Amino acid sequence: MSKGLHNRVLALTLQAGISGLAGSVAFAGSSPEYPSPAAFWTVRQYTDFYFIHFNTHLALPHLRNPESRALFERLIDRSNIERIAATPATHQEKQSELRTILATMGSLRGSYNLAVMIGEPLQEELTQIQVFHLYLIGIVAELEEDLAHSRGSPAMKTALLGVVRSLSEENVYSAAQIATLGDAAARRYPILSELFSEGERIELRDQIAALQAKQTEPRSSLALARLLATVSGGVRTFAP
Repeated sequence: MSKGLHNRVLALTLQAGISGLAGSVAFAGSSPEYPSPAAFWTVRQYTDFYFIHFNTHLALPHLRNPESRALFERLIDRSNIERIAATPATHQEKQSELRTILATMGSLRGSYNLAVMIGEPLQEELTQIQVFHLYLIGIVAELEEDLAHSRGSPAMKTALLGVVRSLSEENVYSAAQIATLGDAAARRYPILSELFSEGERIELRDQIAALQAKQTEPRSSLALARLLATVSGGVRTFAP
């Protein structure tokens, strides 16, 4: 990793999760642009994207026009991650790069969430960002030798719980989006389950059961049922 990129990663680590923070990086020229979506992204493009957005408040990419759609689709392109995981780099180097991208996506999830809260029509983008974030968490978790005690475990746990919280926000997400989020959480829960204590797993199961019980939309109800079955599979039950 070059010295310049190392400095960016260090700054990102300090800034991750602090939405809207600006000022640590200066950009040459008056009109900085996001990295090009024409080629696969590495950790450098993700960190460049992060600093350009947070230092210049350049609009978040969306799906409403072809140019912005191409940028958004590159941002959440799993091929970016697959290429990093497949490189001949050391295990430690891959972890470092993927953790940096994970921190970036965590902050960007916050940005999209805030945009939706203030009325921007970005619910579908927020849904896809969360799905990609969970996918990336799963990849990083698989590389961890001791997931429960890794430095990133609290953020991973919080991200999963954030998606579960989104499942209750029928005023924000459509039925199809809730189903998508529920299925994404079900796919990632097995590898993340060890982050939760027995009591937390039971609490999570009961929370999902309550959501599923009151859900009347078939797609959402089915996705929540699948998630409930996944979470319940890792929870011991006790006779009364």
